[in-house]
Amino acid sequence: MKKIILISLGSLFLLLAIIGVLLPVFPTTPFLLLATACYMRSSETLYNKIISHKQFGPLVKNYLNDRSITRKTKIVAVSSLWVFMSFSAYFFVTYLWAQVMMFLTALGVSLYLLSLKTTALNSDASIATSQDLSE
Repeated sequence: MKKIILISLGSLFLLLAIIGVLLPVFPTTPFLLLATACYMRSSETLYNKIISHKQFGPLVKNYLNDRSITRKTKIVAVSSLWVFMSFSAYFFVTYLWAQVMMFLTALGVSLYLLSLKTTALNSDASIATSQDLSE
């Protein structure tokens, strides 16, 4: 059952990452990393498809191997996080405590993203297999 749930979540996150490629303000990398994490724990085949993908693979490999993302990814991720979080808090959340929690979460995620190393996209990054990462 756990495997089915993780594959389903991974597929949902992958779909959201693909939407992020098409919509400039919608984040791609966070959803791609979530999909990778789900697949890593549930399906070696799907995990290997992501890390060997021509466009997605280098993003995932840089993060997994070096904990690094590109400057553009940082800018888009942090900007879209704050835009969507602010929009949601203003229009959909009526409780002040919930709005505060949303902004604290956004602050934490922003600080984490900004703390990652900034790198140029490296398509020659070595492939981390699921076996390597579980060791």
